[in-house]
Amino acid sequence: MVRKSKNLTQQKKNIIYVCGVTEQSYLRKLLNYYNVTNLFEIKVITDQGLLGNVKKYKIDNYNKYFLVIDQDDKTISELQKLKHECSKLGDFKLILNSECFEAWLLAHFQQVDTHFSRNILFAKLQSLFNVDNYSTTFKTDWGKLNNTLGSIINELVVNNYHAACDNIEHKDLNDMLNSSNSITTSQSYSNMNILVDFIIKSANS
Repeated sequence: MVRKSKNLTQQKKNIIYVCGVTEQSYLRKLLNYYNVTNLFEIKVITDQGLLGNVKKYKIDNYNKYFLVIDQDDKTISELQKLKHECSKLGDFKLILNSECFEAWLLAHFQQVDTHFSRNILFAKLQSLFNVDNYSTTFKTDWGKLNNTLGSIINELVVNNYHAACDNIEHKDLNDMLNSSNSITTSQSYSNMNILVDFIIKSANS
């Protein structure tokens, strides 16, 4: 059984910025499971115009800050600049998914050792969950999929977390962005494990 956090009223909240409803739904499920919803706030933002403006999201009175983004068509140079902006702000972590968040979801169930386009990731998840259209059934209506699949959502969010870490590249983001073999069209990547580990640690503190 998950142990509830101690002295919750004495702790500042942590804030997680996400750029999509799928990320928001996944994280809400995780926070509910670990009984730490009162320690976190999730806000959906757009990643348009994010570069050069990360500092506006460093709002006072929060403990830790997380920014969850997809690589999409962002260049390595843009990602390096975003990482630098976050680093300058202190307790502000950049969480990157390449190609997109669905790579992290798929890693809960299979090896993701090559780069999959967004459309291929959607098709694989659509087949895995046996739904007609992933982009409308899963991305825009997590509750509908939850009602359809029941316990598989707990399996996705909680039970298969360690498998996800093993199934996708998640080395240090600095190394990933600065190495000669950085994120390219040949490799998927996610450092979501940093955020999930922090949520689990919060539940046990």
